[in-house]
Amino acid sequence: MNEHYEGKDFALIGIHVDEEIPKDFAEQLAESPIKYRQGLSTFESEMMGDYAVSMYPTKVLIDKEGVVRKISVMISRATIDKYL
Repeated sequence: MNEHYEGKDFALIGIHVDEEIPKDFAEQLAESPIKYRQGLSTFESEMMGDYAVSMYPTKVLIDKEGVVRKISVMISRATIDKYL
């Protein structure tokens, strides 16, 4: 999907959630074939509640003004296109 929207006002960010932050997380990222931005959080993070994460993967569509437009486990390209 990241390649599909290359050059547009779009960023794909993956957040890995775990009980604790692995010490070798940076090394894991360096070896990963995933090409989009990635971050790390814990289950106790405020972000989990802020974005109503109840299932994985939860997707949050935030427009270029920073407004959350949709939170779901499924977000279609048509929905993304609507806010680009």
